[in-house]
Amino acid sequence: MLVGVKLKGLQLAIGFSILSKAVDVYKFVTDCREAADTERLALGFLPEAAYQQAAEQGKLFVAVSSGGAYLGHLMFGGVFPYVRVMQTYCVAECRHLGVGKSLISTLVSWAETRGYLSITARVASDLVAANKFYENSGFETVRSERGGKVRNRTILTKVLDLDTPNLFDLMGDQRQASVPSLGLKSAFSGATPLYAIDLNVLFDFSKGRPREKEAQAVLKAALNHEFQAALTDEFPKELLRTSYNPDDDTMLKLCALFSEIPDVRDKDELRKLKGLQNDLARLVFPDRARSATLTKQDISDLRHLSLCIIHAANGFITSEKAILRARDRLLENYQLDVLSVSDFAESPDDEFNRGLEFRSDEITNVEISIVDAKAVSKAEVEGFFDIVLLSEGLRSALLKGWTGLTGAHCQAVKEGNKLVAMMTWKAERRGPSATSVKLVASETSGNTKAVVDGLLGKLCENLSKHAPAILELEIPVGHAKTREVALSLGFRPDDEDKTSRTVFHKISYGKVITSNLWSQFRADLIALAKIKLPEQPPKYESASQVIEYRDAEDNLNQLSLAEFETLLSPLILLLPHRDGLIVPIRRYYADDLLGTSDQLSLLGDHSASIHSSRVYYSRPNKTIQPNSVIIFYESSAGNGRSSAVAIANATQVRELTSAQIAVETNRFGVVRHSELKNIGKSPRKLTLLCSSIVKFNDIVSYSKLCKLGCNNGARFVTATRISHNELLKVVAAGGLNGANG
Repeated sequence: MLVGVKLKGLQLAIGFSILSKAVDVYKFVTDCREAADTERLALGFLPEAAYQQAAEQGKLFVAVSSGGAYLGHLMFGGVFPYVRVMQTYCVAECRHLGVGKSLISTLVSWAETRGYLSITARVASDLVAANKFYENSGFETVRSERGGKVRNRTILTKVLDLDTPNLFDLMGDQRQASVPSLGLKSAFSGATPLYAIDLNVLFDFSKGRPREKEAQAVLKAALNHEFQAALTDEFPKELLRTSYNPDDDTMLKLCALFSEIPDVRDKDELRKLKGLQNDLARLVFPDRARSATLTKQDISDLRHLSLCIIHAANGFITSEKAILRARDRLLENYQLDVLSVSDFAESPDDEFNRGLEFRSDEITNVEISIVDAKAVSKAEVEGFFDIVLLSEGLRSALLKGWTGLTGAHCQAVKEGNKLVAMMTWKAERRGPSATSVKLVASETSGNTKAVVDGLLGKLCENLSKHAPAILELEIPVGHAKTREVALSLGFRPDDEDKTSRTVFHKISYGKVITSNLWSQFRADLIALAKIKLPEQPPKYESASQVIEYRDAEDNLNQLSLAEFETLLSPLILLLPHRDGLIVPIRRYYADDLLGTSDQLSLLGDHSASIHSSRVYYSRPNKTIQPNSVIIFYESSAGNGRSSAVAIANATQVRELTSAQIAVETNRFGVVRHSELKNIGKSPRKLTLLCSSIVKFNDIVSYSKLCKLGCNNGARFVTATRISHNELLKVVAAGGLNGANG
């Protein structure tokens, strides 16, 4: 690119380019640090090591002239799928000449090709030039909040939503389709990602090292549910070996709160582990791998990375330079992201990071409850809207829904006494089952994803009780967490605008489909989305098996069974040969987990009640595998009905300790932490994340289940596997042979 630069009264034309590879960027690290130090009021202070670390990760872009002179830089971090801009700087002589815009454009391309959803920057309101730069680059202000007490600034959060290509692979003729494509393969689960933490990060946190504050930010992010923290089982063992006082060791107590990524012992898994370690050695430590001089620490690091890959962790947080340098190749080859501690700081400015210090009181859970909007005052509503900075159109629609003047329904969510979300919905005349939904949720809350999941998931469930429903959802610009959860629940972008970031559609089918219902199911999808399934249902192989369909132009497309069920959720496809399990549950827990109320208002006495997916706890049992179809049997204990009462998909199955459950999954579970001791004698519990929960219209008694051939003599005290035919009989007896839940 050619730009004009004015130096000492002379107008010069120079070319410039953006460097992004570590080998090219590293030589400019000192220039970046010195330039940023001249703008500490705007950019804060970072040591040179922070720029070196960003360069090693490929997260420092540098603009240079054709002659190799430094012109500016952009430093970024963040946890997938959100990018955070840490610094943007351009030398004074090159401002307004496109250098900064080119840096942002390079970041946009980098993020979109990797499937990120948004880019965020935090800017003080008094930095007029910086705010104008971001606005001219397409960022929109989505939030305003007080800064630190020293400077008494207002901090503006600016967001650029990305047109991520793999999110918008829409099917067929968009002018004809009534809802977005079922061909979309989303990279987002909506679940909190699982990141393993390297031991060096924990040592930074506990031993007053130079990176102590950055390590605190990592743990704060984990407590704020930005990710699930995990350790490989080697870490606690190593700490135990070196601890002076294991019974009162702070680090050991901290490790007990994290998930455990277990070791492997099976022969096949050990063989896979060894092969992975050899491959990773050549990738991460190429020189020492070639010369066979790997150190003991190298071998330990390779084992940790290999276990993360085997157990499908989303990423690894470390300060090890060699691993950080290998980030792109690890992500490309093994889908394992690598983050440094600096990725978690929203801004290097201490004022921006007020409240960053780690405090033990932050571990406490704040109660979340859904309340009738009429119980929320107008002052609360308008104050909430002012914080989230809504557009006038969306603000007006939500206010009208809150007043009930337009015939819309409205729900509000509170975190303690603080309003954190509002949703309105109204049936539209344009279709018999079309519902317009407006939703706004605070993106700063650690419970954002839980709140959005609960509101949208429960709404889909209720609207599809009697017939398939079409939902049109509108959310505010820049609300990336809300957008991610909507995608995970099967909402897809607006048909007429593939790049829409605020309007989504979804079909909620709300049924359990058997072979007898396949023809009707197929006809409904032709009418609703103009897609054609095979005339006969395919035989069940696994949740990852492919479902084929033809779009409006008769093109053949494919989608996995799990994705298909998500896009039309709540939906369970009982394909031929798909068997199931009957698992016991007490009535007290069933009321929460399965939902006995017919009202959209959800139980307010426990935060798990607001989730569309809930966790069921059990004794460890190898019979229960991911993507199993589960029949819930309500036992006689506690005035239970000794009957099968509901069916669901078990989308995730894990074994966790009680301490891990308390930190990670208790917000999704219906069992309080104090009650976990009542579930079996084992210190570890089996956790099933259940989705598409459909209640039986008619409960199926124990005697009826026995007549159907389901009882193996154990009286359903533990999980009991049943055949496909037996599963069909139970579903029919439960009144779901054609009826919605």
